[in-house]
Amino acid sequence: MIVPDKYIMPKDSILYMSTIIIKKLNNKKIDIIDLWLEVKRESGISYTKFIQNLLYLNIIGVINYTKEGEIYNENIAS
Repeated sequence: MIVPDKYIMPKDSILYMSTIIIKKLNNKKIDIIDLWLEVKRESGISYTKFIQNLLYLNIIGVINYTKEGEIYNENIAS
């Protein structure tokens, strides 16, 4: 599920979906629901897969959360 193979199409892999999430985050802080609605509009991802992608991005240190529940790109934030 993380990387595409002969059973998992690239558009369904965590690596591909993570790039979409990172592009939507860009250089701003955004609420989790607003981010999900933007990503869902573009890719049709389910909420469960969206959360799996957020967990993956958090584990590898790409995103972080504020106390208010906003998500931001850890590598861009000042």
